[in-house]
Amino acid sequence: MKRVLLTLISCFVFIVSKPIEDENLVGDSLDINRMADSGNLLKMRNDGYKTIYIRAFDTYGLTSFDKSMAQTIHDAYKNNFQVELYMAPNSYSYKSGANQVQSFYDGLIDNQIPIDSLWVSVNHTAVWSVNTTANIALVDSVLHKARQLGFKKIGIFTNSDEWQNITGNWKDAGSDILLWYWSHTGQGKDGESAKSFDDFVPFGSWTQAEVKQYGVNELMYNTIVNRDIYNGSTSQRRN
Repeated sequence: MKRVLLTLISCFVFIVSKPIEDENLVGDSLDINRMADSGNLLKMRNDGYKTIYIRAFDTYGLTSFDKSMAQTIHDAYKNNFQVELYMAPNSYSYKSGANQVQSFYDGLIDNQIPIDSLWVSVNHTAVWSVNTTANIALVDSVLHKARQLGFKKIGIFTNSDEWQNITGNWKDAGSDILLWYWSHTGQGKDGESAKSFDDFVPFGSWTQAEVKQYGVNELMYNTIVNRDIYNGSTSQRRN
């Protein structure tokens, strides 16, 4: 009896002294901007990717939900991904930022896609106005309307240089707005940066980031993907 008790005590000491490993503190994820086959999405999910970010906005056409991506989004849900959607507003569109988000929202409703997360791409300086005040007004309009429409999570995709060029390092996006930044040196595997947040430097109103894109234009199961990591300590995951 004494030997059994000592064994149990030893096991207890081992269990409580072992460091707690939370796999959600930093996890791998993917983002795509093209249609993807359901079978290939399943292979990605089976490889352990839990979250996928999907472009779902026709930026240069109707500036509204991109119907061509609806099936890919449904397939991602079917394959048990945590699905997060992103849009790139068009600063030269006749539609206001608010109207662009409304069109996006209406497309989600029409295609029976959940009103969940919305990431707003403020990227590629060349496609934005040189007027930072106008750009800020557009982004602010998008964010304000997204809040009104009830998106559960709203964030910005950018990096410090792009944010500076496009908005003049605007600091009033709001404390509820999350950050997804990119950091890579080129295309493909050779252009990847480290799979960590060690290179993050605060900018705008952000002192930390939720997601980092560390690789772009890589081929995975006949699908062009970008590679990301997410910081589970800054978000509530629903996986």
